[in-house]
Amino acid sequence: MKKSSNRGGNPKPKELSTELSKFGPEYQAIDFQNFRGFINKKDNSTNGKFCFVISFFQLFFHCSDVVEYFQTKDTKNTTEILLKDIIKRRYTNGNSKAINIYNFISGWDQWYTNSKHLLNIQEDTKEFAQYLLFSCTENINNLFKIEINFENQSFFEENTPYHDTYFLQLDINGLDKIKQKLQLDVQSILSNFCLHCNTINQLPKYLLLYLKRSNGFTFSTKDVKINSFIEISNINYKFTGASIFKGDLSHGHYVTLLKFVDKFVFYDDNIVSNLFYYPGCNNYTKDRMIEYDQLLRQQSVFLLYEINDHPITAEDAQLIEKIDNKNELDLFPHDSVQVNSTKSANKINLMANTLNLIKNKSVDKVKLKKQIKMRQKKIKNKSKYNENDSDESERDDEMNHQIEEVEGPFYPRENDSDESERDDEMNHQIE
Repeated sequence: MKKSSNRGGNPKPKELSTELSKFGPEYQAIDFQNFRGFINKKDNSTNGKFCFVISFFQLFFHCSDVVEYFQTKDTKNTTEILLKDIIKRRYTNGNSKAINIYNFISGWDQWYTNSKHLLNIQEDTKEFAQYLLFSCTENINNLFKIEINFENQSFFEENTPYHDTYFLQLDINGLDKIKQKLQLDVQSILSNFCLHCNTINQLPKYLLLYLKRSNGFTFSTKDVKINSFIEISNINYKFTGASIFKGDLSHGHYVTLLKFVDKFVFYDDNIVSNLFYYPGCNNYTKDRMIEYDQLLRQQSVFLLYEINDHPITAEDAQLIEKIDNKNELDLFPHDSVQVNSTKSANKINLMANTLNLIKNKSVDKVKLKKQIKMRQKKIKNKSKYNENDSDESERDDEMNHQIEEVEGPFYPRENDSDESERDDEMNHQIE
């Protein structure tokens, strides 16, 4: 019996699409191009810190009306021309795992800086969303625009980035003081938020909710249950995706989870992988599902909901998003977590040690990259005879791609998943 070639790596877009299509007709209409990542580089040779851009892009391009607009309409708006180029290259027929966004990074000139261009530094994804949508035409920003009046509201001047509202900011800090028995789920927090609204004049097709977890000094990991369905001003919405912030305020990283029917897919810059079981899937999928179920509740910041045209039943209103549901986890081999857990711990310790050595300048980054390249060359030669070695080469390539970025402390995580995923995560920290 032939082994799956993907036991240690991440699936390519067409493979992921094929596996999803086996779950039923509703999955077969999903374009495989949805499963492409974005390369986090400023240009062909300079590693980037644009995860705040990439994470929002995955949410943004998960909106079917956005994709349809850029595929079918002409535009003279400079931002939309750059976005249209991304869509054009994303929806090619090839099977590449990721595409670059160099043209957007270098060409977009609507940012808050003096130069109006993005700088290669860590930024807030909600600010990027605000400036991006403001710089688009009404054809795009009306899909997200909210018209709402608050108590004691102060208005920004017209034709300035913050004049219009494209997301609702929900402060989860101090909620216990407001109402001690308040259940921490999105619907309850949203309902509490609406108590301070005078009128809601317009709600969009795609509702963005920003969970404010930072007080300016610390980042809260307070558990917030993500409702599958929410209601605001008699309009029903269904959950479709989330941006998650990992790290601390001095050094962090955004990743994205998107929901396709009832299956989740994970996006981390150029890395895209399933958060559901299929025969022959990545060995660490189960560990990753458990990890990201927790992260969705405790570290999600941007939530994307889409209007739901069907009535929400009382049962629907109680549904909470869960990635590691028991029925799904029971499909995995019973010994997979036990076998992998020791390897996971060993690799986490190795990564933590390597990162600390680099941070403390005990190891020369150039020499380390040369060593990785030499190892890759050996593995490449061996892989002709042993398919498992090619997975090691893929992991090393991901690590080598990120090695230039180390800033701030590195905190190893006990439940880090997939070998390829862990290596890539280490690379983000090294950079």
